[in-house]
Amino acid sequence: MATRKSAIAVIRWSARIWGTGAALVWSAFFVEHLAWFSGGSATPPLRVWLEQGLHFAMVAGLLAAWRYERVAGAVALVASIVFFAAAAGPRFWPFVASTVPPALAFIYCGTRSAAR
Repeated sequence: MATRKSAIAVIRWSARIWGTGAALVWSAFFVEHLAWFSGGSATPPLRVWLEQGLHFAMVAGLLAAWRYERVAGAVALVASIVFFAAAAGPRFWPFVASTVPPALAFIYCGTRSAAR
């Protein structure tokens, strides 16, 4: 029993560290892409608004998973897959590989903790 608890703790903290790092990296890109909205140019197309929303949901999910592991992990998982499918092009797999593992780990830890 103690071994299972310690394994969950290691997975949880690994997800927290990885997820926070990924959130920081993707937050920088999010802020940079907000420049499109602040310029004096025309409003961006609807697709850009939707992609920015998914980008924000991915970052928010990774950070909120510290507290709400299952729900926020699921939000981060779905948002990152859909966002990178729409925006990353041929770099889809490496980008998804940076966010999906911590999201899955959060979901796993939340599910295991709820089962106790």
